[in-house]
Amino acid sequence: VTIRQLAERIIQRLSSPSQVRTIPYDSVYGDGFEDMRRRVPSIDKIKAGALKAPTIIIWGFNDPTAPYKLGVDLMETVSKVVPQTELHIINQSGHFVYAEHPEEVTRLVVGFVKG
Repeated sequence: VTIRQLAERIIQRLSSPSQVRTIPYDSVYGDGFEDMRRRVPSIDKIKAGALKAPTIIIWGFNDPTAPYKLGVDLMETVSKVVPQTELHIINQSGHFVYAEHPEEVTRLVVGFVKG
């Protein structure tokens, strides 16, 4: 898969909110990032260096299901193993940042992919 194909897939997903599945915060994250780390094996894989690709994290500041502090914690975890990591916290946005601010998210993703 080329970068262009990946960007096109991301942009297509961003325009189709019905394709994105969400899980209630309490059922996954419980007591915060450490609980998320215990429950979601991919966090341990990230810490072990399995994630090598440049990473963009886009987080809604007003997300009632995943407080922005989790985004900051995730950024700290990912950036330790992937130096090309960006965190964007979007003000006046909840959990569905892509639906609430589609132009801003598209601009960030396209800019990130283009480098």
